[in-house]
Amino acid sequence: MDTIQKNILINRISLGYFIHKFNIDGKSVLLKIGSPTAEQKHISDILYIDAYKDAVKQGLYLEEELYDLLDDTKLWSVDNEVKLTELKDNLEKLKIGLFQMYFRSQHQLKIRESLEITKDAIIDLINKKHSLDIYSAEAIARFKKNSYLSACGIYKLDGECYLKPDDVWDTDSPLIDDIMHIRTYNLCDEVTLRELSRTEPWRSVWSVGKSHGQVFNCPIIDLSIEQQLLITWSSVYDNVYESLECPPDDVVEDDDMLDGWFLLQHKKRVIDRQKKLSEPDGESKAFQAQEVYLLADTPEDARKIYNLNTEHANLLIKQRMKALRDSGVIKEQDMPDQKRNLQMMMNQAYSQQMKSRK
Repeated sequence: MDTIQKNILINRISLGYFIHKFNIDGKSVLLKIGSPTAEQKHISDILYIDAYKDAVKQGLYLEEELYDLLDDTKLWSVDNEVKLTELKDNLEKLKIGLFQMYFRSQHQLKIRESLEITKDAIIDLINKKHSLDIYSAEAIARFKKNSYLSACGIYKLDGECYLKPDDVWDTDSPLIDDIMHIRTYNLCDEVTLRELSRTEPWRSVWSVGKSHGQVFNCPIIDLSIEQQLLITWSSVYDNVYESLECPPDDVVEDDDMLDGWFLLQHKKRVIDRQKKLSEPDGESKAFQAQEVYLLADTPEDARKIYNLNTEHANLLIKQRMKALRDSGVIKEQDMPDQKRNLQMMMNQAYSQQMKSRK
């Protein structure tokens, strides 16, 4: 985005509403499409509950029941669920790999291609999984709720509500339907919000707003979705810039690569916390040893302990397990890593011996 486009979006998001031209009864009318108040949100929750109960009484499927129906009709299966989970896991691994290939441009190109393919595959599967959601009781209730919220957010330019009080309950109104589509179409996506939050001119606005204790001219409870997300992402990038391990600027500007950095940082924090929890009586000397054995009561406990290992340690474990499978029974000193260590010690001893003779 150029600066003009960014300013247009920042001004619109700061207002909390946008202005749209409608054709009503053959006349062009400018209306504000704003965000609902806290009270209106509360009323919409009540509407949701009532609509949900009515839909269930009428015999509509629940979303969980629809998943069973998808399975019966072969539209969705356990295999699809497993594949979706694997794709999401692979997406994280690709993002981590992209960050780790920071100095390998050719490798980055291949990873980015795989990223796009994986993202598309995830979207296709998610759409397939939720293809019947519109027929669920939850979907009917959400429609009633969103219709009311959209109706409450329509204002004339002078701030007066456009619809009469009784009209906001008319969920079949073509105008309300148009409002819902226009609002969805105009909302900024995550990519746009991330770019806005990490670049000028918003960074300066954000800095001044924080110092004065208020960024937008409304209570926190009345913030629009975009305002909330812009604040959230701005805080995220603050944390990145303030990190002792802050990545280079071109990483920060690359969403996928920065996500890889986030994931690695999260893994480090998890391992550090688990190590601290597993230190007996607060003693950390054991973790200075080459190997530490911890007892596990359940397979889940064993998985947690296993996750404490570094990538190098996991590689050693795999090598040892392979050697054990190949040999059946094997002494520790015959393990591949122990043989390498012994060979290194012998080489070092021989090197020192040769130096002492000179």
